[in-house]
Amino acid sequence: LTEKSGQSESSRIFKILANSGINVDLINILPRQVLFTVQDEDTHETQQRLSEAGYCLDTLKNCAKVSVVGGGMGDVPGVMASFVEALALKEIPLLQTVDSQTSISALIDGQYIESAVSVLHSQFGLD
Repeated sequence: LTEKSGQSESSRIFKILANSGINVDLINILPRQVLFTVQDEDTHETQQRLSEAGYCLDTLKNCAKVSVVGGGMGDVPGVMASFVEALALKEIPLLQTVDSQTSISALIDGQYIESAVSVLHSQFGLD
């Protein structure tokens, strides 16, 4: 989603979606863009509401989120490197990533979800 102007528009975007009962995830706010995901069933209404408000949208469909979660991950060097390396081994392109002290998530093409889960389980010794 390309913003009309400035950060103040971000709150407007999220208010429009909230007032429509649409939950957002994987949020990244950049100077001239807002990136986020919605559930497949909310895609059409999201496009409609934001287009009506004057926003230009680019939409990727059939995406999936894959995550690794663990307490204290933020204090362990190399976790993101291991995460990205595992997905690269299976040639799974990353569309977007987000992380916190306890998790790393990636947005990927939905066709790769089973392969991504499998390789991440192996990479982090969860088999």
